[in-house]
Amino acid sequence: MKNKNNIWVTSDLHFNDANIIKLAKRPFSDKDQMAKALIKRWNHRVKRNDLVIICGDFILTYGGKERFREIVSQLNGRLILVKENNDKAYSYSWLLDNGIAFVCERFEWLRGGKKLLFIHSKDHVKSAEKGLYDLVIHGHKHLPFVNEPQKSNTKFYNVNIEGSNFFPTAIDSILSNTFKSKILRSKSKQELKRLCR
Repeated sequence: MKNKNNIWVTSDLHFNDANIIKLAKRPFSDKDQMAKALIKRWNHRVKRNDLVIICGDFILTYGGKERFREIVSQLNGRLILVKENNDKAYSYSWLLDNGIAFVCERFEWLRGGKKLLFIHSKDHVKSAEKGLYDLVIHGHKHLPFVNEPQKSNTKFYNVNIEGSNFFPTAIDSILSNTFKSKILRSKSKQELKRLCR
């Protein structure tokens, strides 16, 4: 039996950013202690072949490219980075050559029959776009989290690392919690044939 690969989502890790500890009231004494804790929690959940979607503000550029490589080399999983302000110092090609599997500024995905948009800030979603998506998965907003009234059928889910006790969040958990229904995982070809009889 094959091991299943999970899909995780997170945002706003702010590796290498000492200021975020004070701004977001993170329980770490310095950026090195924070990095060590974030890496440990990440690897506790994420396995080598899992996929992790990072909705921006991954690693601050202080410390340069060597620090980036050092952090990425310690993280399990294949990484998709939705770039944002703290990630813009690195070019797409440099990121792809240094441990990031896919880089974009936003992307859409159909999963479990739901149309998803991954983006850093929900403020970057235009009013006209809101009805196009079932769910916008984003970060940017740090604690405290506030449930804002919804003005469209589109739901929003903040995957900021602080809201998940500094662990990445499983995409299927987000979907089942948001839509209060069981989301079908992809099935093998034999299972799909059996289900479609």
